[in-house]
Amino acid sequence: MEHPKIIQELVEDFIKLPSIGRKTALRLAYSCLHLSSEELKKFSNDLASIKEKIHVCPICHNLYENDVCPICSDQTRDKQTLMVISDSKNIMQFENTNQYFGQYFCLDGLINPSVGNLPSTIGVDKLLKHIKENSFKEIIFSFSPDITGEITTMYITKLLKANKIDVKLSRLAYGIPINSQLEYLDEETLSSSLRQRIQIKTESNQSGSSTFSKEETDEF
Repeated sequence: MEHPKIIQELVEDFIKLPSIGRKTALRLAYSCLHLSSEELKKFSNDLASIKEKIHVCPICHNLYENDVCPICSDQTRDKQTLMVISDSKNIMQFENTNQYFGQYFCLDGLINPSVGNLPSTIGVDKLLKHIKENSFKEIIFSFSPDITGEITTMYITKLLKANKIDVKLSRLAYGIPINSQLEYLDEETLSSSLRQRIQIKTESNQSGSSTFSKEETDEF
């Protein structure tokens, strides 16, 4: 015996969301039956309007709901420090630490050729343009500590060096567990890793782990 058609359709809708498997989607679909008509109507209206109400800042690519980006429009923030992240939802995590008061730039993911994420598709060119147009003294790479985060950091570091952009580069401290995702870390851990961030060395006599060779860069 199969589940009702509408339940099956809801399951297919829910599994499009990250980290939602078929079993979880099935529980969510049946849970909708326990919501009141008013709750279901509000739920559907919220889903239908999210694309209309949420905007992408043309400067930092943060998501916001009002007329202007609350971060880029805040004249009290530090204009000389830029934090580069890969997911806009991480911005609120760093804001909640009350340890960072600079600017942000959100990439559209991390470099991962196996899933089609190339420098040209995640907005590295826009980041480079943004850096050239401003006078940042420090750029902080705040990516998850996994292979894609490392590759993205190395690529951008190499790119900045090739464009002769002289700026301090740093990354979050290694206290963050390897292969962990930033969205699952508590504010205290993020705050500590930010305060103890590590400067990235870009001199030519440093280990090759900090930059790509020309051949490696050309592969992208």
